[in-house]
Order: sequence, then structure tokens, then C-alpha cells
Amino acid sequence: MIQTNFHIINAAAGSGKTYTLVLRYLIQLLGSKNSKSYRNLLALTFTNKAVNEMKERILETLLDLSNNSPKENNIGETLCSELNIEPIELARKADKMLHQILFEYGSFDIITLDKFTHRIIRSFSRELQLPYGFEVVLDPKSLLEETVNSIIDKVGKEESLTRLLTDFSLDKVNQNQSWNIQKDLDDFASILLNENHRIPLADLKKKSIGEHKENRIILQKENKKAENEIQNTARAFFDLIKKKGIERGDFYQILPNHFQKASEGKFSKLYDNQLELRLLGEKPLYSKGLDHSKKDLIDEIQPQLLNLFIKLKSKVGIFLLIKRTLNSLTPLSLLQKIEERLESIQNEKEVRLLGAFNSKISALVQDTDAPFIYERLGERYLHYFLDEFQDTSKLQWSNLIPLISNALESESLSGEQGSLLIVGDPKQAIYRFRGGDIQQFVTLLNKTVNPFQVKAEVENLEINYRSGKAIVEFNNSFFMSLSKLVEVKEYSQIYSEGSQQKPNKEGGYVQIDALPTGGSKEDNQELYILKTLNAVKRAIEANYDARDIAVLVRKRDQASAIGEGLIQEGYSILSSESLVVGNSKRVQFVLAILRLSVQPNDLVEHKLILDIFWELSPLPNLEYHEYIQKFVHLSSRSFFKELGEEFKFIFSLKKSTHSTALLASEYILERFTDLLPANDPFLNAFLEDVFEFSSMQSQSITSYLKHWERQEDKLRIATPAGANAIHIMTIHQAKGLEFPVVILPFMDTALNPKIKEKLWFPFQEEPLSPIEWGWITASKEMKLYGEIGESLYAQYILSQQLDAYNVLYVALTRAKEQLYIITLEVSSNNTITYSHLFSYFAKQQGKKLEALAPYECGTFEGKKIDKAKQNLVTEVKKIELNQGVSTLWEKRLVAISIPDIKIREAQNKGLLIHEVLSKVVYADSYKKVLDDVFKSKKIKNDNQDFIINKVKDVIEHPMISKYFERNQHVLSEQDVLVPNGVTLRPDRVNLLKDGGAVIIDYKTGDPKEADGFQIDKYAQIYISLNYFPVEKFLVYIGDKINVYHRK
Repeated sequence: MIQTNFHIINAAAGSGKTYTLVLRYLIQLLGSKNSKSYRNLLALTFTNKAVNEMKERILETLLDLSNNSPKENNIGETLCSELNIEPIELARKADKMLHQILFEYGSFDIITLDKFTHRIIRSFSRELQLPYGFEVVLDPKSLLEETVNSIIDKVGKEESLTRLLTDFSLDKVNQNQSWNIQKDLDDFASILLNENHRIPLADLKKKSIGEHKENRIILQKENKKAENEIQNTARAFFDLIKKKGIERGDFYQILPNHFQKASEGKFSKLYDNQLELRLLGEKPLYSKGLDHSKKDLIDEIQPQLLNLFIKLKSKVGIFLLIKRTLNSLTPLSLLQKIEERLESIQNEKEVRLLGAFNSKISALVQDTDAPFIYERLGERYLHYFLDEFQDTSKLQWSNLIPLISNALESESLSGEQGSLLIVGDPKQAIYRFRGGDIQQFVTLLNKTVNPFQVKAEVENLEINYRSGKAIVEFNNSFFMSLSKLVEVKEYSQIYSEGSQQKPNKEGGYVQIDALPTGGSKEDNQELYILKTLNAVKRAIEANYDARDIAVLVRKRDQASAIGEGLIQEGYSILSSESLVVGNSKRVQFVLAILRLSVQPNDLVEHKLILDIFWELSPLPNLEYHEYIQKFVHLSSRSFFKELGEEFKFIFSLKKSTHSTALLASEYILERFTDLLPANDPFLNAFLEDVFEFSSMQSQSITSYLKHWERQEDKLRIATPAGANAIHIMTIHQAKGLEFPVVILPFMDTALNPKIKEKLWFPFQEEPLSPIEWGWITASKEMKLYGEIGESLYAQYILSQQLDAYNVLYVALTRAKEQLYIITLEVSSNNTITYSHLFSYFAKQQGKKLEALAPYECGTFEGKKIDKAKQNLVTEVKKIELNQGVSTLWEKRLVAISIPDIKIREAQNKGLLIHEVLSKVVYADSYKKVLDDVFKSKKIKNDNQDFIINKVKDVIEHPMISKYFERNQHVLSEQDVLVPNGVTLRPDRVNLLKDGGAVIIDYKTGDPKEADGFQIDKYAQIYISLNYFPVEKFLVYIGDKINVYHRK
């Protein structure tokens, strides 16, 4: 049997996906004859966390293999078997490869898909007409807002635009909506970067405002035509029954009322009835007591009545479709203007939105040969590993296909054939809203689609290594029952065959607890909190630590409510909200003073500052309201003066007013040391943000405060490692995580959200085909829009169903030992909420889910204490951070936490070259420096020549050799203290006699965007110290010495 080089792994939750990825990666890494095979391997995933986890696992495994003591018991045996080598040879290969990777860490390409995309964009910036050194913007909100504002600002200046926006505002008023169009345009502008909309947008971007105006005339004409045909059809009904001598009262009133409402334009819920069934003869149109002659007359015209009904339904559908399309036509008409202005703003600021990269690469990949792309990238990847494939968008996948096919379907110059490993789980596809496409993975798994000429081999990972037996069996049964509710077979299979796992552990416990029906929303929320508290107490009493417990919810307000309940009971919690920098009182204190610096005498800011001081040290001689009244109404100057006398501090608002955001923030921290400790992680994160914004954009306080308003709820500190607190997070945030105890309150979510999606309706038939696309809100009304409308609505409902099931799957598969589900008792047999799904499942199991009678699986057990681990004391190296040191500069180092002498030896070459260069002030001194280093470090002879040659290549490089000549003032790795307490240390700075400076920074691995930003920051500091001009050189030390003169 011929083995394929294209493998797809269907990895259900807890099935050892990371282990499998690491194993397959190591097979390619260690099985190659190339000693630097890692250069030919590219692993792509979605998050930095996943990148770091995979890198760490690979390096740890290589270390363990080199010591012949792998932590994964069978990975060594598996590798020996796959590679057909002995353990001693495996240890030798692993040791050598570990050394190579650590020495050339920059070529160890396990990266995010966004980073790979960015790398391609950088490499082809000239072809894509992008400015040199452009900055990548991750959050598009501010740029889009600026774009929309600049369009609105042109009202009164451009006639066609003014008329368009004025008409749009009036249309909104006529529909009893706010005249303000800002939000409508903001919402629409955001879809420009969403891949789900790229095909319709590509068509509509070509249209000018004039063309859209012509389209509006067509739509209005056809709308009026449909309205007239509705009136005529309704009139035809009444004319027909009058002609036949039939009165309205002879029918059940549902029929004449239907045509009457249509003629009056009352279309709401017009088809939410069973009238069509009556006209088809499945139910009567009249009462049993009606005169037989009348019955006969009605029966005679029933086919005509059905035809009129169908005709009316069609015309109402056309009328409503056109009406909905007209409502959104103005934003569509502005599409070309918005994109032109957005492009113009990006050019002015020399920035590019990350969300637009995939579209640019799509055009590039389609028009360029794959080998040329590789050549420009400076890489020739042979082996690809794609993680979390279910979240990959259509555009991302289509961009990768030409690159992968080049490796997969051909051989390298050395005769090696490439490979592709795709790993994912369609049941965990929960990012459809940002372009994730479950269908492309399902078709690959089912082998109905294959973009390559190589046959795919599909493997299902069937064993669950995470959860106890009872939890695994519960999920098997639950999703098997849900699969019956999915009408499309190719999708129902992923919850039936695809969800069945074999347990690897005994134990486990599941409880479904239902709240009684009939309670108000407020009452139910209190009960959800109470039930959650009960589950937490039960777990704590069973010896679980707080850190073992996670509460997962769908919405942030639910997380806040649960958090407040747990805090009131004395529990420590860890949630995304608790990590938000802007929620820190100390950060709010600094921001209040910054705001007073630009807008003094603001009573709100005075009150905030007073509250924080009161919390710190209430004044014994004043009541709270007296205290507020005493200070709050003072001018800001007097406010700080009198407050300072009371609380013993000296602060000048004038000094911060005439300063930059960074210096003002530093001054505030310096003046209030008791209140604002230097080791506060929230303050440090805030200062980093101020520093980064000031370095990259503007130094003014006003500019920073505007920036803060846009991102205050997004800036978070890192999760404190080892904190003994209950985790509270959304289900999306919990993806990829696991916890011993998981609690799921509020499990009554509707499968079809109240906030409806906007969908694109394709106009394909005359006379509406010139319109091309309508932008409409998803609703049952779409069933009236003809076959296309029915099909679109069916797809929408299926997507909503799959989204809901997949989020539920992620939630139910996080627990290792205990799973608590808190839902709502229901009486109907519908399957419209999670509550109904749990009730449906219980019924399938022959039980009834009701309040006060929880459904249980497995046996409740306490936490098993591992006595061996309990008594184990591990020595941990202590790293002390100096006060005020910023973590921004930690990005300079790649630190791998494997405390082993072999790794340090592997890093020595690179570190020694760096050390020697730091000590070489002038070219004629490098030999003495080398001798001293070799003697002090006891360097082996076989390494000395390598280091000598590299150092010599650097100092004799034609671009920088003159900076190693005598008679120059050189600062080598000398600290520079900047105002916020951060210490910077460029590798080498030459201070020139003409007042300028030259900065040289040494790097290993491939050039990275961060290197350029870093040396730019060094330059900014020296410019601020009145050195000008400042030249910048980045020196990359690898197989060759590459020097880049950064402009």
C-alpha cells in the first residue's frame, strides 16, 4: 500500500491533539537527512498561546529524548518504530537537533496564521504598493470611525454626497428611527474587513454613487409595481367571490382578512397561519353549518383561490425584499467612498489593517507562481502542519493551497517530497462570525473535496484522555441524540459518528439541574447564582481548590453577575473583567489627573480622586458627605493644594499640564508613591501602553486619552500564574482549556439569537439583476422571497444550529472530573433553547428533567490527592524584577524554561558571539577580546574558529566597518534610563563628533518586524537627547552576516 503525504486528523476534544501534532512534527524533524530540517517545516495555528504550547512541548520532548527519559512514555518507542532507529541513535539525533534549533531559534517556524500572512505582506510590500515600514493595526475601530467621520464632514461640500446622506436621514425619521446616521455607517464600514462579505463587496465596490442612484430608481419603480399588483390581486379575490355570490361571512375569516390586510399593506405576520393548508384542501375554508349551495360554490373556486393566494404571496415577497433592500441602499452607495477614504487614511498614517491582508494575498497568490513567493520569503517549506483547521477561513485556505500544493505535489532539489498534516474538529468550529468555515473541513473529512492531486488519509482520534468515563459517555449520548435534530446528513454525522469517544479514565460525574419554570428573568438570575454557589461549595467540600473550578457562561453580564455572587460569599475569582487594566482604581486615579490636565475643574474627576483617597484613609473628623462637599467644588489648582495639606503630598497640576502623556504619568506616580506602588501590575501595563502609544503615534495627553477611550476595555494584564481563584470566563475564552470542575449556569440560551444577522441576497433576474446584491436582515420573512430566499434562510438556520451545538460541545468537554449544568425546566417539545435540548436528551434517556430532581451520571467523588506530588518539593529559580522595569523590553529575549546544562551549551555559540561583539570597541582589539573570552569561558578549539570567523565578518562588513575604527566615542551595551523608569540597552552606540549617533543592534535568526520597531525606539530616545541624525543598523548573525540600514 502506497503511503500518502497528505493526512487529516479529526481530533475531538481531549483526544491528545497536541501530542499528535508534536509526534508528527518530530517524525519529520528527526527523520530528515538535513541537519537543519526545521527550516523546511511550517506549523500554523491561531493563537500565540497555542504557538508557545507547541514550541514548548517540542523542545521539552527533544530534551527528554536526548536524555533518553521522555515524559510521554510511548513517544520514544513510537519515534524509534517510525524512523526505524535504535533509542541511542534517537537520543543523539534529538540532542543535535535541539542544539541547532536553539542556536537558530528564529528559523523554528511555529507561528500564527496572522504572522505568516504578515510575513508575506511584508515581503511583497512593493508589489502591493504598500509604504515601506508600514505599521500593522490590529484593532480597526479607530480607523473606521475616522473614515466615517471624514465622509460625514463632507456634507455641505459635495452635493451628491450631501443629498444622499440627507435622504438617508429623512428615511430613518419616516421609519420612526433616530435621524443620526453615524452608527449605521460605522456598522456598515466594519464589514469591509470581514471575509464573509468579500464577494458581494467586491462587486459593489465598483459602483459609483451615480450607479447606486440609478439602482434606487429601479428598485422604487419595481416596488411600486409590486404594490399595485398586490392591490390588484386582493381586488381580484373580492371580485371573484362577489361574482360567485359568496359573502365574506361564508368563509372562516382567516381567508378574506388575509386579502384585506394585504390590500392595506399590513404584512406583519400575514403568513404566520395555516391558510395555505386550508386552500390545499387539508383543512376546511368554511364551517360545517354553511349552506350546501355555498359550500359547492366555494369548492368550485378553490383552485382559483389557491392561485390568487400563491400570486399574492409572491408579490408580497418581492415588495418586502425590495423594501428591505432600499433601507440599506445608502450605506451600500457609500461603499466606494468609504473604501477610498479608508485607503487614503492608511496611506497618510503609513499603517495597514491586519483584517485586509488576506484579500491582498489572495490577489497575489492567484497571479504569482508559488516558487517565486517562496524565493521572496527566503524560505522553502516542505512540510506543513495546520492546527485548528475548523477555524480557518475560506480565503486563508485558498491562499495556502497554491503554496502547499507546490510542496505536496513535487520534490525538492534534494529529492524530498513535501507533506501536509491538517488537524481540527468540526464540532469546535465556533468562529463563523470571523470567517471560520466548517463546511470546508467537513468536505475534506468526507473526501468529497480535495484541492490537491495527492490522496488524503483521514484518521479519527477516538480516545478521550481528558475526562472521566461518566463525562465521556454523557457527551457521547447527548450529542448522538442531538444529531437526530440536524436534517443535513453530512453535518448530523459529525455529532453522531464523529462525537463518539472511548474513555481512558474511570470516574467522572455529571449533574443537570433545572430551575423551576415561570420565574422572571431577575428571579432566574438569582437562582442561577445560588445554584452556582452550591456547586462551588460542594466541590470545595470535596477537597477541590478554587483554582480547580471554572464557571463558563455565554455573556459578559452573566460573568459579572456570577462574579459578584462569588465575591460576596468570600471566594477569590479570576475573570477577564478582573484583569482589565481600566478597572483598576489606581489606573483610574492616574487617568483622572490626566483628564484634569487638559480639562481642569471637572467635578466628576475630583469626585473619583476623592473616593480613592477616602478608601485609602478616611478622615476621622469628617463624615463622607462632608469630606466630598469640602473639596469637590474647588478649582483643580486649589483642590490638589488643600487635599495635599490633608493627606501630606505635594502635587502641581500645572507641571503635568505642560508635559507629554508619558512624563505626566511618570510624574503622577512619583508624587503619589503611597497610593500608586511601582510593582502594581495594572499600573505597569498602563505605563507600557502610554509608552508604546507615545513612541508610535503621539506624545500629547489629549491624543492618548482619545486612544484610551477606544481601547480601555481591551487592555488586560496577563493571567497570574498559580493564583488560587475560581475561573470565570466565556465559553469562547475557555476553548482549548480544561479544568477538574466545570459549572455551566444560564444554560437556557436560544439557538437562534434575537439579534439577527445581515445577509446578502443575490438579484439574478431582470429587471433587478443590475442591483446585484441586497443587504437584508435574516428572518422568516425570507421564505417569501422565492427559492433563493428560502434557500438562504435554510442555510442561515442551519448555521445558527451548528453554532449553538458547537459552543455547547466546547462547554461540555472542558471538565476532567465534575460537570455541573444548570438550565431551565421547560414544558414544550420544541428545540429552540439549550433548556429544550437538555429536556429532549433526558426524554430520550427515558427520564424527565424537572426542578428539584437533578439528572445525574456517574458517581460523585472528592478530589484524589496525589501524595507523591503533595510531598514533592521542586526547586524553582527566583527571578527578581527591579522596580519600574517594563515588560516591553522582555520581548528582546527568547527564554525557554528548561533548566538543563545541555541547552545552555547549545545557546553558548550565539551568546558568545554577542558577548565578544559587546566588548569589541575597535577593530584592532577584537583578537585580544577573543583570547580573553576563550580563556575565561574555556571554549573548545573546535568552536573557536567558528566564533572568530563570525566576529571578523561583522566588524569587517563594508556597511559598518568604519564604525569600528579608532577615535570614536562608543557606548557598548550601556543602559539608558527613560522617564518612566524603563531601562533600554542598545548593543552599540557610536556618538559622532558632528552631533549625530549610530546605533548597531545584533540579532540572530530571521529579520522580524519587532526588531525594526525596537531600534526605532532606541533612536527616538537618542534624538530626544539632542543627537541628530541617528543612523540605525540591524546586524543578523546566521550562516551569513546580513546588515540592514534602517531608514
